[in-house]
Amino acid sequence: MVPPPLSKEKKLENALSLLKGTKKVKHHPDPSKLVPDIEKIQLVRFPHRPVSLNADIEFVLQKNGTNGWLEVSFESASGFMREIPLRILDFDRYAIRFAANEEGDHLVHIKYNSRPIPHSPFRLRVCDFNAFETKPEIFSYASLVKPIGMGLKRINLRGINEFRIDAMNAGDDKLLVGIYGPHGYIDELWIHHLGAHLYYVKYHAGEPGPYIISILWGGENVPGSPYFIEARN
Repeated sequence: MVPPPLSKEKKLENALSLLKGTKKVKHHPDPSKLVPDIEKIQLVRFPHRPVSLNADIEFVLQKNGTNGWLEVSFESASGFMREIPLRILDFDRYAIRFAANEEGDHLVHIKYNSRPIPHSPFRLRVCDFNAFETKPEIFSYASLVKPIGMGLKRINLRGINEFRIDAMNAGDDKLLVGIYGPHGYIDELWIHHLGAHLYYVKYHAGEPGPYIISILWGGENVPGSPYFIEARN
């Protein structure tokens, strides 16, 4: 059975009821789309502390979904500017690697679509840390070395000659003893370190004539050195 047609009043009533039940839906845009692309560029592992001279400087640029192009340039402390190539890590990240061969405060310029990103240029300090390394100080006083013994005064051609060297108060350094005879340096020379920079020296001179005994501490002659002795039969 076909229902009777609705009257104009009934149609109006139905239309009003539909309007009352309808709610307006507000569409909120994606917050990420409100941020300009240039502000989405992110630096990862940028060296904010001083770096060593000639060391590799590495950091990563992350685009975070943007579609523009990036440019990186390095301005040295002396004002020299050079472009830095970007190495693609994946669809969203780029690796930057270079070295600075000059000390001082340098600048790293980063641009997105030819415009500097926020906070660019970034300051980069380069130091020669080797210049600050302290070398161990060696205290050496050749004037405080004390040679003593009959072997520094006269030479016995029939036996062993000997003398001692006291370098206890002369600091840390190297002892060198040489004896030069009538025909050159003698081979029969023995130096014994007794400890605490005390030395016992023995030598044999087989021929008469002039002898020179040199005692060096740290490359310097000690008091009395060189000694000039005449060996007689």
